[in-house]
Amino acid sequence: HRYQLEPMCQDHPKVSIRKGTQGGWTLLVMLRMLYAMITGYVKQGVIYLFPTDVKVSAFSQLRWTPLIDNNPVAIGAHLQRTNNIHNKRIGKASLMMRGAQLTKKISGLQAESVALRSDPADVIVYDEKDLMPANAVAKARGRLGHSDLKWEWSLSNPTIPKYGIDADYRASDQRNWGIRCSACNHWNFIDAEFPRSLRRLASGQVIRACVKCGRELSIHTGEWIPKHP
Repeated sequence: HRYQLEPMCQDHPKVSIRKGTQGGWTLLVMLRMLYAMITGYVKQGVIYLFPTDVKVSAFSQLRWTPLIDNNPVAIGAHLQRTNNIHNKRIGKASLMMRGAQLTKKISGLQAESVALRSDPADVIVYDEKDLMPANAVAKARGRLGHSDLKWEWSLSNPTIPKYGIDADYRASDQRNWGIRCSACNHWNFIDAEFPRSLRRLASGQVIRACVKCGRELSIHTGEWIPKHP
C-alpha cells in the first residue's frame, strides 16, 4: 500500500505505530528489519518481542514460513542453517523472536524472564506493546546496551488513552495519513475526523468524503503529515 512506503524507509531510532487491524503493519516492520539485517546495517540482531510465547509460535508458523517460501531468493537465500521457531540467522545477524511474559521470580519478589536476559541486539520490536508488562519492556531495552543503533520500534492497537502505544504516539511528531481533496484542495485526516470523514450516499453506499466539500477521497493518494514537526 502507498501508506506503507514512508514507514518502510524510516531509520529513526524510535518509531511508534498506533495502528488498527489488518493494515499490514507487522509485515511492514518485519520486512524493514529483514532488509536491515540482509544489508548488514544491523550487525548483532533484532529481538522481535510478542506478548506471549504462544504468539511467537503462531507467528513463526503462519507468517514467517510463508514469507520465506514465497521469497526464496530475496529472503530465503540469506537464511543460515541454524534456524528454529525462536531464532533465525539472517546473513551475519540474528532474528530472535521472544515472548514478553515474566515467568520467574527470585525470592518470590522479582519477576524475571529467561528469554530477555542474555541476547545482545541492535533493535527491539515490541509487537502489541499494550499487552506487555512494562517491566518486560524495560528489561528488553537493556539488551541494546552495546549497540550503536539502539532502535526501538513499537506497534500496537491502542487500549487506554495515554498508556502504552498511545502515550508513545503522543510523545512523537504524531504523523497522520492526510489526503488532499482533488476538488477543493482541503487536507483531510480520516482517522482524526471520524465520523465526519464518512458520508452515506442515497444508494446506501458509504464513502470516504472531504469534510469541506463532500467529494469522495482516495485513500491511496495521501501522504504522512506530522502534527508536531
